[in-house]
Amino acid sequence: MADKKVNIDDTPPADGVAPPTEDEKPPPTFEQMWFNDPVEGREAQMLALKLRDGVVLRAETNRIYLERTGIVTFLLQGLKHLAKAK
Repeated sequence: MADKKVNIDDTPPADGVAPPTEDEKPPPTFEQMWFNDPVEGREAQMLALKLRDGVVLRAETNRIYLERTGIVTFLLQGLKHLAKAK
């Protein structure tokens, strides 16, 4: 008995998720999200990265300060008592 040939394109994927169609484009990457002008786009990317790094550094510094001074422990105890009261 001859084996029946199956077209791979017609079979559903194993995980049940259909492959993306031509209309569904993947989300743009970081480089594709900016300007049409590559020079202006690259400058905007560098400024965005610099700003993000500064925000992360300041947030980390505040967290270290709050943990060192014991404020975090005090706030957690207060939240715990508030949750018990409710």
